[in-house]
Amino acid sequence: MKQSIKFHRYSINFEKAPNSQTANGEIEGALIKINGGHACIQPWKTLGDNDLEYHLESIASNKPTDIAKAAIKCCSIDGKARSNKVDLFQSLTTPKYHLTFNPDDLLNIDPTSINSFTHLKIKSNENFVNTIEIINKFSQFKIRLDFNESITPDQLMDFNESISSHTRNKIDFIEDPFPYDPDLWSHYQKQTGLNF
Repeated sequence: MKQSIKFHRYSINFEKAPNSQTANGEIEGALIKINGGHACIQPWKTLGDNDLEYHLESIASNKPTDIAKAAIKCCSIDGKARSNKVDLFQSLTTPKYHLTFNPDDLLNIDPTSINSFTHLKIKSNENFVNTIEIINKFSQFKIRLDFNESITPDQLMDFNESISSHTRNKIDFIEDPFPYDPDLWSHYQKQTGLNF
């Protein structure tokens, strides 16, 4: 049976920098559908990814990149679940509300004005002193920190040593501290006690 592959391109325009490595602008991505399963490819050139076309061509030529392989795997999982009428989100607990901010945005917000939210996602970078202040200011929320690969393992250790146990307990998880390496991430999760 021949695979059925469909792509739908999209772009997202950001008024403010979406992360510490990307200036304001447009990001391109594609929704993909393979054999009834759905996924998304949204490479970030500013974080070192090849452009969207490169990844889409890799699927078309049956030589998928790592990003494309991850999307293909998502399509496979999603397709099987859909054909078996399985809800993949049924066993997941997702926060009722979730806001994403850059640290500069949060400096001017009164915490009581966003009390209906349970989680905040903060885009951070190597200047984490500001981030620690914000975590402490918004201590009623669970915090998700996204470093967008902007720090080194040594800087992560510095960050970890700079926070109190109370602050550490407010951190739900850390996203992309540095480029993904399963062994390295596992090592530093154990060293810091932080979830990645």
